[in-house]
Amino acid sequence: MSTTPCYTSTTHQARKGREYVDFAAVPPSQWAIHDRLENWARWSRGDGGEKARMADPSPMFSLYRSSDARREYGAATATPVDKPDALKIHFAIIAPTFDPQARRALQWSYLRPRDPAGTARELGVTLAGLRDLVRAGRQMLIDRVD
Repeated sequence: MSTTPCYTSTTHQARKGREYVDFAAVPPSQWAIHDRLENWARWSRGDGGEKARMADPSPMFSLYRSSDARREYGAATATPVDKPDALKIHFAIIAPTFDPQARRALQWSYLRPRDPAGTARELGVTLAGLRDLVRAGRQMLIDRVD
């Protein structure tokens, strides 16, 4: 379940007066928890060959069945989900003692990584602040989960 890191520089000038924030950059000390969070995200979305846990398909697609060849290809190429580990991560994130802003930042980063500016506005931080919340959330999980 290891991912290849693609990170060297985390910030540089994107446009005049704007700082570029690389949300894909993961510090080396957080690579292991990053892999576990990606496993949690696959479990939460229902990827990895398991039925969706958080959301069922829309009614239009609920009875759809793809061809046998497509189902076999998907089952053969899907990254397996480590459900017990995903549950550990899930319960650590939803714990009442977990920082709500870091929780929201992790949910944004791993479950629905769209519109970083909107999420940053929702949390009342800058884009760099959102990146820092994601990193802080990962660090909190490192400290809380075995």
